[in-house]
Amino acid sequence: ISFPDFETLGRVITGARVELLSVIRAEKPSSIQELARLVERDFKNVYQDVKLLAQFGLIDLKEQGPRKSAAPVAKYSELVLAA
Repeated sequence: ISFPDFETLGRVITGARVELLSVIRAEKPSSIQELARLVERDFKNVYQDVKLLAQFGLIDLKEQGPRKSAAPVAKYSELVLAA
């Protein structure tokens, strides 16, 4: 994954989003709602963060179940930043 500049990197990779990536990888939540409960954050904020992480290719969103809820899936086992 690459970012066009350090400003974009700083906007995408925040402490809260790194926590989401870690919890997604470790706990494998079945929905964004479950992820929000696991990190004890508001669903709306987690949803926005998850959409951004998916947009930049850091996670996938897999539709599942009769309600087509989106399950966040980690694409990588580690995040290494290099300049």
